[in-house]
Amino acid sequence: MQERHFDLPTKYMFFMFVVCSLITLTIGAYIYFGSVISCLIFIPMVLALAAWMPTTFHKPVEPRGIVVCVILAISAIIVQDIEEWLHKFPQVITGLFPHLFPVEDLFSERLFLSLFSLLPTTLFVLTTYGLYLKHPLSNYMTWFIFIWGIVGGLASFAFPILAHGSFSYFPGQWTAPLPIIMGLYGIKFLCQNVKKGEG
Repeated sequence: MQERHFDLPTKYMFFMFVVCSLITLTIGAYIYFGSVISCLIFIPMVLALAAWMPTTFHKPVEPRGIVVCVILAISAIIVQDIEEWLHKFPQVITGLFPHLFPVEDLFSERLFLSLFSLLPTTLFVLTTYGLYLKHPLSNYMTWFIFIWGIVGGLASFAFPILAHGSFSYFPGQWTAPLPIIMGLYGIKFLCQNVKKGEG
């Protein structure tokens, strides 16, 4: 598999693509699903962009170790998604924050599977392939995967507290430590490799 080399103007074109995607996805999610779902998309995308630009945007990491971290992080996210689906995440989240969902009953189980399981899983698989090519977008998606795992894991604990002011079970809590731990480990791995590249 032959890696590609991207010049700086091409990399900035990918940067603009990420920024446009961030704006479009956040606005679309806010219009159709309200502030709760849009925040779950917006926060990881912004944090990933902020982490990507000063690090792997300029110097991609070697794929050998990071691909394993990405696969483990994806697996952890899928495990949490399964728990959320089994415990009816869409119904629970809309029940906690009914005033924050603009269209009643739009956020269904089928849509949840599409938004948070099937489509992201496809993108994540493409990310692992792109890492071998050292593609800039794959390096962004790597940051996004790790950060999304952390934000999604922490959100499962934060939602009931924000809604009720006290802690209670929320779909995804039992398996939330898995994506959080893998996300933190993946970020640590990325940072260590970036420092090695600068040394």
